[in-house]
Amino acid sequence: MGDEEGFIPSRTAWERISSVVKIVENWPIPFAPKRKPAGGGQIEKRFRVKSVQANYLTCRTIDGDVGDEVEGDNDVLVAKPTVAQPDLWTGDSGDFSYGGYGDDGTTRTATNGAAETEDQIITPFYAPADGSWPGEIIMTKRADTGMVVSDVRLVWIETTPSRGWSEVEEEE
Repeated sequence: MGDEEGFIPSRTAWERISSVVKIVENWPIPFAPKRKPAGGGQIEKRFRVKSVQANYLTCRTIDGDVGDEVEGDNDVLVAKPTVAQPDLWTGDSGDFSYGGYGDDGTTRTATNGAAETEDQIITPFYAPADGSWPGEIIMTKRADTGMVVSDVRLVWIETTPSRGWSEVEEEE
């Protein structure tokens, strides 16, 4: 093995390597089983936002094609994405601290280590129902959110990929 031209395995070593390769070539590849969400049903679903609370949304189910949606009759509580849940972001987080959230959890104050503050808003902002507007349609996925509201376990979480915090522009 200390040979400068490289290692040349013995005939016995080649036979062992060959037998391992044959085993591996015929080895069944274990694919992950398809998972169904807890309680059965769909994994992804559309909902219409009716109202916005700090950590969750009150929504209604939507069925049908775009433009021909049929809204369900029952309220469904949907967890906001983790970036938009104040309960997960209150207090210190590295060089920043967050607090002063609005009642619906869509505004907050961020303070850096130098005690400079910045008012922030969740963007794109939520557009719940308000008289003439039926409410924004969001995509969700079924998940164990760990959230319970009024003895109701939230099993849907919003999956809108572009939500995040932005500085509120001061009016001049």
